[in-house]
Amino acid sequence: MKKNRMLVFISVLALLGLISVQTVSAQTEAPYRISLRRDFGYGNGVNLQGRLSLHLKGDSAQVSTVEYLMDGTSMATVDADPFSFAFNTDSYPAGPHQFTAKVATKDGKSYETAPISAVFLTADEAKSGTKALLIPILGIVALAFLVSAVVPNLISRKNKSLVGYQKVVYGPWGGAICKRCGKPFSRSVMGFNVVVGKFERCPHCGKWQITTRTSPHALDEAEAQLEKLFQPEAATQAEAQETKDLLDDSRYTDKL
Repeated sequence: MKKNRMLVFISVLALLGLISVQTVSAQTEAPYRISLRRDFGYGNGVNLQGRLSLHLKGDSAQVSTVEYLMDGTSMATVDADPFSFAFNTDSYPAGPHQFTAKVATKDGKSYETAPISAVFLTADEAKSGTKALLIPILGIVALAFLVSAVVPNLISRKNKSLVGYQKVVYGPWGGAICKRCGKPFSRSVMGFNVVVGKFERCPHCGKWQITTRTSPHALDEAEAQLEKLFQPEAATQAEAQETKDLLDDSRYTDKL
């Protein structure tokens, strides 16, 4: 009997404890949070330098004031929507920092947001980080330039070694007409996209230029002009072959 009463008593305590935990959890769930945005400067993950801004997330219509704090020390109090605060990292010590906000609502309630963290870098550290990011990017760009210059040149040399005119096969980016030599070519996959077109190299004359997709009609006209360049050579070869055949035939006729 005593054991049963003890089990009932323990169960009641456990139930009350569970209810208590749930109540505390519900009370600590704040309806507001903050975010940190980099407006200008260096950023790599949580490592930041330059102009930043803190922003309130939640129903701002019910907010009266927002006090932003860094490491527990007040940075600014904002009383107007959108309740944002901009600052420069150079105005504060370099190193790790934690940000929170105290939100006061119009109905007299107050909330404290969950903390967010960031690491402020010095200007020299930001420059070093920028160089570390740019060097691999510049290496990739240089490699792409090299590939876009060498591959079309090799293809051009191969085509020049072929007898007769080789019709241009255009890829998914269409074709373009060189601004210097006037010959059509397929726009390269390796071309660099810019605002007004692709920056790429003509495989015929080697000129770098910004190209745009040319209409099929204009490409056909350019190809017709290019094809004419091979016609005199083809005619000369045909005449030479005909002369050779006549000489061979006359040789047999003389023997008769």
